[in-house]
Parts: sequence; structure tokens; C-alpha cells
Amino acid sequence: MPLGATLFAWRRYRDAVAWQRELCHLSLHDALTGLPNLRHLREELPEAFRHARRNHTKAAVLFVDLDGFKAVNDTYGHEVGDRLMAAVGDRLRRSAGDDRWVARYAGDRFVIIDPAPATAEHAARFAKEMVSVIETPFGLGADQIAISASIGVAFGDITDDPDDVLRDADTAMYDAKHSESRSEIFTEATRARLTPATAERRLQRALEDGEFRLLFQPIVALRSGRIVRGEGLLRWDHPGRGMIPPGDFLSSLEDTGLIVPVGR
Repeated sequence: MPLGATLFAWRRYRDAVAWQRELCHLSLHDALTGLPNLRHLREELPEAFRHARRNHTKAAVLFVDLDGFKAVNDTYGHEVGDRLMAAVGDRLRRSAGDDRWVARYAGDRFVIIDPAPATAEHAARFAKEMVSVIETPFGLGADQIAISASIGVAFGDITDDPDDVLRDADTAMYDAKHSESRSEIFTEATRARLTPATAERRLQRALEDGEFRLLFQPIVALRSGRIVRGEGLLRWDHPGRGMIPPGDFLSSLEDTGLIVPVGR
């Protein structure tokens, strides 16, 4: 083969390999922040759990949700919102250090993996530090933009399903929104609470298993003492928690659309 043809074939091969590497990188990384994406996160979690087992501990998974980010987009526009999201990702990556792993989960949510925290208290302290890191105002041009964050922490090792650990951290994150520290550790008590991540699955199962109860409360006329009508009250008879009041699940029924079949 002539030298020119050989060089041309080599360049085509080199370019094809470069494009293949680029496509592989793009499939595993978020285009806006450059961080690993959800697909890469799911591949990385089992390795982090194996690392934790080798160190006789459990890996900490921090689920980070930015509070009020929609207001930034509404006030400043999506271009500024994108710049802020990229800045948050960069700050989390730098603050997490070399021993931890940061990914963009979706939207305004991130996940940080600590493969070998010294103790649960150490992971909780780190979560509080990350809240402070995010709450430090971001300088974007002439604007100083302040946002806050809520962080839930769950722990897992190679015996745990990565999706279950992510869901536990997500559940703890919703508790963190009502916490003064804006961070919470997942516990077994947390597991029973409904969050957007768990509501539909649990309520659908409760509907299929016939756990909803309709109770009737009489309304009595004080003058005559007679029952004049009745009020229907919905309750969830949970096999583990007993009778759950409607304030704990009605809004979730409405949000998921299950209020219609439950109403029937």
C-alpha cells in the first residue's frame, strides 16, 4: 500500500477511535456539568459498596436536592440557571475531594458517594458541610445568587441493592427539608414515611391489598340529639403502622392520581 494511503487509513482509524471514546464519555457524563450521570452512577455504586466491604464499613450515599432552583430560572432565565447548575457541580466536586465521587442525578439533584466514611457521624458532619458549601452565594457576573440545599444520607454495602440505597437517601432528603440542619440520616423509622419517590408504589400496593378503610362519623343535632347525617372518613390500615390518618397520605394520593380509584 502506498505511504499516502497508509497515512490516510491510519488517520481514519485514529479519528474513529477518538470519536468512539468521545461517544463513550458523553454516554456516561452530564453535558452541562461534566459530572458522571445517572447511568455512570449506577455502574459506580456496586464498586463503592465492594470497597466499603473490604474496609469493613458501609459506603455513604448523599442525595442532594437544590431548594428553590426553579425560582432562579424564573427570575434570571435558563441561561443563568444553567451557569449556576454548572457552578454548583464544580463546587461540589472540589469540596468533596479526591476520595469521594460526585454525580448529577437529574435536574437539580446530585449524588455524592463516600466509599469509606470513618463513622456515620462523620458522614452526617460531611453532609452538613456540603449544605454550607452550597449556601455560600455564587457570583455569576454582576449577580450574587444564593440557594440552599437539602441532603439525605443512606448507607450500603455489596449486600444492598444500589437502587434501594438511592431511594433511602432520597427519602431521608425529604425529611431534611423540614430539619434545621437541612440534612438527615436514613433510619428504619424513615422508611415508613411517604415521599414522592415511594408514594405511588406504596399506595398502589395498599389499594390492591385492600388496606384503605371507610369509617363513618355521625353528625348529631344538638337540639334534638338525633343523628341527621354522617361523614365518611378515609383511613389507611397499614399492616405495620396501624391506622394512618388522612393527613399523612391524602396529598400523595392526589399527587399520584390514585385518589380516583381510591375514591371509587
